[in-house]
Amino acid sequence: MYDGSAAATIVGTTVVDAIAEDDVGISVGAASFPDKNAGNDKPVTATGLTLVGTQADNYALSSTTAVATADITARPLAVTASAQNKIYDGSRTASVTLIDNRVGGDALTTSFTAADFSNKKVGIAKTVTVSGISISGPDQINYTANTTTTTTANITARLLTISATAANKVYNGTTAATVTFSDDRVSGDALTAQGTARFADPNVGTGKVVSVTGIAISGSDAPNYTFNTTAVTTANITPASAAITFGNLSQRWDGAAKAVTVTTTPSGLGATLTYSQNGTPVAAPTDAGFYNVVATINNPNYQGTASAILVILNLIDVMPGNSLNIISIGDKKTTEIVAAILGTATFDVHNVVPASVTLGDGVGADAPVNTASDGTLRASINDVNGDGRADLVLFFKKATVMSTGNVTKKTTELIVRGTLTSGAPIKGSDKVTVTS
Repeated sequence: MYDGSAAATIVGTTVVDAIAEDDVGISVGAASFPDKNAGNDKPVTATGLTLVGTQADNYALSSTTAVATADITARPLAVTASAQNKIYDGSRTASVTLIDNRVGGDALTTSFTAADFSNKKVGIAKTVTVSGISISGPDQINYTANTTTTTTANITARLLTISATAANKVYNGTTAATVTFSDDRVSGDALTAQGTARFADPNVGTGKVVSVTGIAISGSDAPNYTFNTTAVTTANITPASAAITFGNLSQRWDGAAKAVTVTTTPSGLGATLTYSQNGTPVAAPTDAGFYNVVATINNPNYQGTASAILVILNLIDVMPGNSLNIISIGDKKTTEIVAAILGTATFDVHNVVPASVTLGDGVGADAPVNTASDGTLRASINDVNGDGRADLVLFFKKATVMSTGNVTKKTTELIVRGTLTSGAPIKGSDKVTVTS
């Protein structure tokens, strides 16, 4: 068998032409093949031949060398493998180093076509099979090698980095958050991540911290990973919508500032009220008339706006008994316009100074109360609306209302202004239609 040397061993010799009964043999000094390589019927040269035995002196060798043949058979090469441990990567592929028992100094290269774990999963001392083993190099002819071998190695769990992306939400009074998980898993692996996500507080805000705790994974490939159990992300909580309902939109004039009431859904939310009349802001509606009201939720967790019209009911009834309040410029028979200041449970018309009252468009002097031929004011106390309360009925000269009061066909409202005996001002209005 190949041993890396050309040395040969002579296992038997024969003395030719010796007398059969004589004790004579041959001693071999050395024997060698022409080279060390494996082969069949290779010549073996024996040198330093000498005769031995009791009758050796009776003979002489014809040559001190001789030639024979023998085989050098290929040496079995035991190729083994050492596999490296690896971190899970989703494949069965293993990294191995081949080891063999070659004769020292021989020039051989060992190689393989595949090295695989039995499966891709994490495990300890997992079988690694190496196949397609082959040898090459100057001395490869002197060996036969196994084509497969097995060894063991570990596949350790891969670190999975789990991140979370939180969805913005509308305020609902809770800290609960909804997140979507992402990770750096090996492509194609079956994993599902879950966990509990919460905002730091339930209030509206931008870029609010969302903490995810209790992260866990499941799925057929989950055992192949270790992972973080917490994560942090951010998201927004936007205001929830709130509904606004108005109250006290119709109130009677009494000289005091008026305000509407609001209720909200959800209940108990604050609201800011603003008033305006004909586009001009009004701090506190006091005079009779129509006011635009805007209510805006001022709770930081809610949003909502609503508008309405506040009516401070007129204490004035122009042309009592005539709901259309039609004033005809061309009607020459009607020379006066009647206006009544209506009394209420909280307003006594006896406190009105009749001489202070004017009627017109509310700009400038307007028309004063008309006087009778004796110079007395055309004013009386009557119940014109049948509510059992005294009303102050005043008569104004139509021509003066039209001129001094600046009333035209475009006028839609007549304004009464005056003072009380206390000196406090009063004001009221009523809708009218002015025709030709």
